[in-house]
Amino acid sequence: MRNSSPIPTRQIPREEPEKIKKWREEQKKMLEEKESYGAIGISRNPTVQHDKNEEIKKEEWRENAKKELEEWYKHHEDLNAKTRAANRSLNVVKYSLTCLTMSGELGDEKPSHFYGK
Repeated sequence: MRNSSPIPTRQIPREEPEKIKKWREEQKKMLEEKESYGAIGISRNPTVQHDKNEEIKKEEWRENAKKELEEWYKHHEDLNAKTRAANRSLNVVKYSLTCLTMSGELGDEKPSHFYGK
């Protein structure tokens, strides 16, 4: 059975590492600059210019990804069409050989490469 009184543990306050403190301050400052410059429409701020460049790059990546995806679908469809055509012709050959074998025109010979050995 559990002890009903919890064992008191002493919590040691953890201090954030200096790198994390510095990063938080930089992020806070950057957000404040974005908000202040964005509100008045000034784009001389390097941070705002950096954001515009990021958006331009993202749009370029999206366009490139869209083109690559369209090319992949086209290649995939071409490959599927070739495979379907090859399968159809193979089925025609198999059917023809089966009909010839059943009618006796082929004799007792069985095409082992189609039916296994």
